[in-house]
Amino acid sequence: MKKLIRNFLNKRNYEIIKQAYIGDKYPNLSTDRSEYHCQTPIGNYHLPMPVEIDSVAGTLTRGKFFEPQIIALGKKYIKSGSTVIDMGANFGQMSIEFSKFAGGGGEFIHLKRNMPCSIF
Repeated sequence: MKKLIRNFLNKRNYEIIKQAYIGDKYPNLSTDRSEYHCQTPIGNYHLPMPVEIDSVAGTLTRGKFFEPQIIALGKKYIKSGSTVIDMGANFGQMSIEFSKFAGGGGEFIHLKRNMPCSIF
């Protein structure tokens, strides 16, 4: 049966990927059906629905950092007083962590394009 399902999906350009379990989602505290508001150990997030289709949002709703290796690298190089620019800040998870590393004496700029990208 598994082979039958796999062949069916592969013929339609779907790929089956086994993903590691990263924990249960924190509950949605929002009454607005268009957003997901959760309080987690790494921060409080207001995320657009549906969070299941975005790997970053899905990770944040579980109280985990998306790409923790990037945060570890930032911690290694961003010192107190640093100026940091986060291009493509998305939901701001790394922006928050990087600004902590830069400290009160540092400068932090995060940029997020809210409109669809244009090709020039």
